[in-house]
Amino acid sequence: MGLNELAEKVAALQIPKVLSDKVNNVESKEFANSLHDLMIEYRDMGHDWTLTAKQELRWVNYVLATRLLEDCLELAFMPPDKKKAMLNSLYLPPAQAESEHNA
Repeated sequence: MGLNELAEKVAALQIPKVLSDKVNNVESKEFANSLHDLMIEYRDMGHDWTLTAKQELRWVNYVLATRLLEDCLELAFMPPDKKKAMLNSLYLPPAQAESEHNA
């Protein structure tokens, strides 16, 4: 379950139409729920977390480091399939990333 699959499913979602400067509330909620479900399915995101200040700082540092790694991979000279596999596994939980790497 990589980023490309997630991107395709997000692109397939019906974005709510704007009706006279207001978005249809029912469509908005359906869109938000669908997007939320995709984030949980593909990236295990969207759960309510209660983090301490220290945990939040570690999370921010992790995200920044991962973004830096992503930028480096985008610039790296390497086989496209290897680059794609690495980029798709960046935000996976470690156990899932390892299992996809060994597949």
